Amino acid sequence: MRGDDSLYKVQEAAKMAGISVRTLHHYDHIDLLKPSDVGENRYRYYSDEDLKSLQHILLFKELGFPLKKIQEIVSSGFDRDHALTQHAELLQLKKQRIERLLETIEQTRSELQGITVLSHDERFSAFAADTAKMSLERYIKEEPPAQAAEAKDPTADQTGTDDVGETADRIYRSIAGRMHLPPDHPDVQQDVDDYFVLLNRSFDCTPAVFRRLGDLYVNDSRYTASIDRHKEGLAAYLREAMLSYAGRLHYA
Repeated sequence: MRGDDSLYKVQEAAKMAGISVRTLHHYDHIDLLKPSDVGENRYRYYSDEDLKSLQHILLFKELGFPLKKIQEIVSSGFDRDHALTQHAELLQLKKQRIERLLETIEQTRSELQGITVLSHDERFSAFAADTAKMSLERYIKEEPPAQAAEAKDPTADQTGTDDVGETADRIYRSIAGRMHLPPDHPDVQQDVDDYFVLLNRSFDCTPAVFRRLGDLYVNDSRYTASIDRHKEGLAAYLREAMLSYAGRLHYA
């Protein structure tokens, strides 16, 4: 371990964090994590404080946050101690959900062996379990009442978030209007990012799940028909856009 004023080459920082050098380069490129120093040889050097920031970024990723949301949280000057409390709470909820899913698997195995019979509530209760919303607001400490009242925008919509179905339809229509563009075009990918965030409001949609969902839209005629009502061929186009987006998340 080095002193407080130590700097680490990008290869050293990547090895310690268990990520690729390419990932750190990407974080630098999108201004998520800038190295404290760049030498005349253009080598990146990371400080101990940089590595502490990287730890938080990786915790956010582990919890399923897309990089865009992580950028918003980090750039807001979030309180690290408060963030650690939220990390722990969300990971505990995630642990409980996984434990319930494992229990459901064992119950289903017993059913297959003819030992028991599951009710539909038992079969799906783990999937329907309530999970905490992983939002930017969760990582921002509440302001004192007086400050909060002053900061509140009086023109803000007080009705809450849009219905998920209506928001999804809006995103479908927007993507349908861009089908003349390549699926990996930045404008299309922005819509897909909105879609990814929307899905994560309802369940833990990892890049792998997002990719399989895109396949389902093409392989299951019911989903294809529902999506293609916005525009013929949208389901197949959306799948390609989702695969491109999931691929970028995988290498991010």
